[in-house]
Amino acid sequence: MFSNFESAQCTFFQYTRALRQTLGRGLEPREAPDPKTLSGICIEEKLNRRQNHFSQKVASCAGKIEPLLHLTRKMAAPTIRDLARFCGLSPSAVSAALRNKKNISAATREKVRLAAAEIGYSTDAKFSQLMVYLRSNKSSRNAPSLVLLYQTLHRDDIFVKPWLSTFVSGITSRCEQFGYSFDTMWTGAPDYSPKRINSILESRGVEGIIIFHPNDDYPGHLGINFDHFAVSAIEGDHAGREFPRVDTTSFENMRLALDRVLAMGYLRPGLVLGEWVSAANDDCWRAGYIERLWKLPASRRIPPLIIDQWQGKLPKWLERHRPDVIVCGEAHFRKDLESIGVRVPQDIALVHLNLGSDVPEWAGVDNLHSEIGSASVDMVVAQIHRGETGIPTHPKTILIRGVWRDGETCPAKNAPPGVRKTDPSEKATKEKRPRKSGRAKKVD
Repeated sequence: MFSNFESAQCTFFQYTRALRQTLGRGLEPREAPDPKTLSGICIEEKLNRRQNHFSQKVASCAGKIEPLLHLTRKMAAPTIRDLARFCGLSPSAVSAALRNKKNISAATREKVRLAAAEIGYSTDAKFSQLMVYLRSNKSSRNAPSLVLLYQTLHRDDIFVKPWLSTFVSGITSRCEQFGYSFDTMWTGAPDYSPKRINSILESRGVEGIIIFHPNDDYPGHLGINFDHFAVSAIEGDHAGREFPRVDTTSFENMRLALDRVLAMGYLRPGLVLGEWVSAANDDCWRAGYIERLWKLPASRRIPPLIIDQWQGKLPKWLERHRPDVIVCGEAHFRKDLESIGVRVPQDIALVHLNLGSDVPEWAGVDNLHSEIGSASVDMVVAQIHRGETGIPTHPKTILIRGVWRDGETCPAKNAPPGVRKTDPSEKATKEKRPRKSGRAKKVD
């Protein structure tokens, strides 16, 4: 019937669209003609004649479609070349339109999207995986680029602070696996105007942006237009929920820390945090602490001390509530305790909620910052593969649960200070010796 497979497939697409448009108009007759032009023919008879003629055309069209329908059941799914031919564009233009490239007009992108839905075209996951592999074997100078935007107090903080540098290492290693180049941009410089930032991002050919710790003022004041970039964020307070983001489970991490210290024999856990530290994780640590202590007897519930300058109130708080273990989020808290004569862990044990290389001897929760940085790259790359840009209407959040690390600041109650207790869940399971069959011999 057809000279080749492609002409058959394209003809089927054309017939399908024609039939859908025809059936969409229905079998309604046209407007009634002027009686003067009927030349003696009854209006009702002429309308019936037109309607019958129209019905015959639809039936004839459907009859031509049916063989093609049967033929294409055995055909493979339409390819990007079929979609390009159907749209009257080149395959490269269609590919760029499907990936929302800004060099393709919005009207063309919408046209390609509607045409893809009409002929049943969908992207090939295996092909996307192949493109990732091909990029990973190219030189970084030709690789697509991702940029981390951050606004710390100093330019080098994100590289030298132990609790921040692990984010960057996770991003860097993941970009290398995907074959993407990676760069950072400190937006705290006074000469960084919104116009200049957008100009830098465009000149570098940036495809994806990762925002570090968005808050009420950042990055809104930068005036960046995110419509042409894949976007994700790392942590952040309630303002960060505007973006697709990756965060730690602060609420669950607090419960994890309290469950562990209670299982180790401590009876009166307390919480000391700076106000800004608590606000940085949207008060999830405070909420997790109150929720977990609510299940304890009232006599063992200690109100948290959350204040930026706690040094003046700390001695009175300790004397009044007598905690045997304190959960905190800042490394210098140990020195504050020792400055007022409290020994760690002999008098009070300490647990850190955000372990890093600056507190290697502490017990506490490791928030796995490297994994969070890696997951932020996964989120951006997935958007690029799907051709999604801009801030979505319903952003998604990936939460990564922290893990407990034992340390000398919080030994088990039944162990001498400084002895590290091994997590029972980390012990290797020993095989049980099989029992000997038969009865044991009686010894006289």
